Amino acid sequence: MTAVANNEIDQNGNYVDPLYGKIEFTNLLTAHAYPGDVVPFRIQRSGKPNAVKCTLEHRDAKDYVSPPYNLVQPPRYYVLGGLIFQELSRQYLKEWGPNWQRRGLRSGLVYLDHFQSELFPDRNRRVVILSQVLPANSTIATMNLLI
Repeated sequence: MTAVANNEIDQNGNYVDPLYGKIEFTNLLTAHAYPGDVVPFRIQRSGKPNAVKCTLEHRDAKDYVSPPYNLVQPPRYYVLGGLIFQELSRQYLKEWGPNWQRRGLRSGLVYLDHFQSELFPDRNRRVVILSQVLPANSTIATMNLLI
């Protein structure tokens, strides 16, 4: 792939966004386009340039390994020895503020969020993260590692 929606894509799958700078091309599909939109792609096949158009479809929440949104119930979590574990979700990522996609790219969590159904096609696995460390004697070493 060489371009998405008239944005040049580099060999690492990134483009230059006017707001975020260099960012993964999936941002063009998740933040700048909507289901039903037709997005033009330029690709190379057998060394020859080609232009294709793809119609975006909505992925239902049940088709995600970790739910992308859940507005009716609080997130599930597990506390073990002062460590709080929870499933990765879009809600969690959005708690990072308006630049959540850029901040999450550095940690790899946005990648996991975008490609979780491809990474875990059998859907019996979840991405679980250590989301918080409670201050306690038993977690002092863990807190020092995270800082």
